[in-house]
Amino acid sequence: MNHRSADTLTTQIGLPRALGIEWPILLGFLALAVSPIDEFIVAAVNPDQPVWGLDRAAYFLDRWSTRLELAFFLSLFFLAFLWRRLESQRSALCAFVTSWILCEAVVGVLKRVTHRPRPCQPEGMQERLRVLFDHFDFRSFPSGHSAFAVAVAVFVTAWVPRSRFVPLVWVLAILIGVGRIYIGAHHPSDVLAGAALGWFLASVSWKAVTPGHG
Repeated sequence: MNHRSADTLTTQIGLPRALGIEWPILLGFLALAVSPIDEFIVAAVNPDQPVWGLDRAAYFLDRWSTRLELAFFLSLFFLAFLWRRLESQRSALCAFVTSWILCEAVVGVLKRVTHRPRPCQPEGMQERLRVLFDHFDFRSFPSGHSAFAVAVAVFVTAWVPRSRFVPLVWVLAILIGVGRIYIGAHHPSDVLAGAALGWFLASVSWKAVTPGHG
């Protein structure tokens, strides 16, 4: 059997397994596990008093993280385009766009189906929080920011696994997820479910569109 055909979705892109379970599945189980204590975690992470540096950082990530990640990925693509084969870059970009469209579609459908209130809403736990988020819609589950952040991190890892940018994009993805909880926009289970979804869709898109990459 061909070695690549035996690879799992995670090992296909050079990422480690955890406890013998694929990362998207593990993240999904973690989302289920923490859901009973969602409100406790949100209350613990959300500060009672303003924390100037953290507040501004979380607000910045809320407003600009998706745009920055998209700009970063496209900039990385452009630099790679200058040095590597055109066909390879086209397939990688096609896989990324496919994943982005799938993330937007699946996240949008799930938000409308679940109709889960955000922690910062009156229907959520607004009375116990210092509200830093002003988008009052019933679209908490799953976190679209986390889905896209993890999808970008997966693609960068798959595309340029030895790049110094790989740790950077993963740290940014984690900070975005924590920031969503910090400002009261999402529950921890929303963030973990979004991360699982983004990882899965990015992995599937990469495997389907770039089978011979690398």
